Amino acid sequence: MAIAMEKINEALKLLEDAAKENKDQFLSATSGKFENLKGAILDEKGLKERLALAAHKAAEIAADIKDAAAEKTREIAGAIDQNVRKNPWPYVAGVAVGALMLGFILGRKSAK
Repeated sequence: MAIAMEKINEALKLLEDAAKENKDQFLSATSGKFENLKGAILDEKGLKERLALAAHKAAEIAADIKDAAAEKTREIAGAIDQNVRKNPWPYVAGVAVGALMLGFILGRKSAK
């Protein structure tokens, strides 16, 4: 048992010595590597401001698109309304044919 403990202690000492030797190598290898990361972390406030500005611009663009779509829909609805008032019979016939087809399709499904 004492021999096993000595071997374990010897292995631990060997690991400790290797860690001390490699510590300096590790520090020198990583000393200048993370400057960009540090700068990005320090620039977090600027990033938040830029993201907030971009979100605000996107919301404005979405609102403009919504307004334009609503206006275009009103124009199309007005044009359709004028056409229906001038000549309503094609629209009445179209609705009648559509209702007939829908009734036929629904009637056949429920008969099975």
